Amino acid sequence: MKKLSTLVAFISLVIALAHAASSFESTDDTADFHGPDVRPGYPDLFHIHFVFPKDTLSPNGKYGVIFPDRTLGEMENDSLHNFVVSLDPSQILAELDTESPEFEGKSHGGYEVEWSEDSSVALITLEAKWGPGEFFLIELQDGKVSRTTNLDKKIRQLLEPEYRKTHAASSSDSSDLIYEYQDSETPFCKLENATRVKIDAYVTNDPKGDNPRRSRLQATWDIRNAKFIQQRVTRLSNRQEK
Repeated sequence: MKKLSTLVAFISLVIALAHAASSFESTDDTADFHGPDVRPGYPDLFHIHFVFPKDTLSPNGKYGVIFPDRTLGEMENDSLHNFVVSLDPSQILAELDTESPEFEGKSHGGYEVEWSEDSSVALITLEAKWGPGEFFLIELQDGKVSRTTNLDKKIRQLLEPEYRKTHAASSSDSSDLIYEYQDSETPFCKLENATRVKIDAYVTNDPKGDNPRRSRLQATWDIRNAKFIQQRVTRLSNRQEK
């Protein structure tokens, strides 16, 4: 995790430049999150400039995900962060290692947080323009994050050999692939309790092209053993399966 002091210093600079704190107003869809170890007399920067959507809250009410508010998001800089947090005590548990952090009002943004019934596993999806952008699997034990898995990277590693085989003439690799919704915005990754993640993902190299390359990945991720136990990659044509 990047040092929180860097983030706090940056937010302090934002406030100083603006000469006033721009708070996100709480609504029925958001909850309060107060930053850890706030010194008396100092502003609670996490409470001022982060949003805690209630739909990220775990079933046991102890954990959730916070995103920068519109004020920070509109600055479009490298200091944006998405955090998994605990409420009691108030703590930052983990930072999502994302190249495109979610924030309030983000264009082509969005998120989905799915929890296991026992609140021990969270599956976090960050949206992008054409479909899902990134997937993160968070495992918790005794109030701490025991493991974070970037499922996006695992999926791309799985697609790489097939992609190279079917597109040998291309100099591109799987990092060029874009997740793409088909007829409906059905989640590409779904939790099966706290044991597995079922994956049914569609990818393309060019969502708007006349002759794009498209593939479908159907797989199962074993959470405990941190590996794929089933996998199938199918090459598609013009959005239709062969």
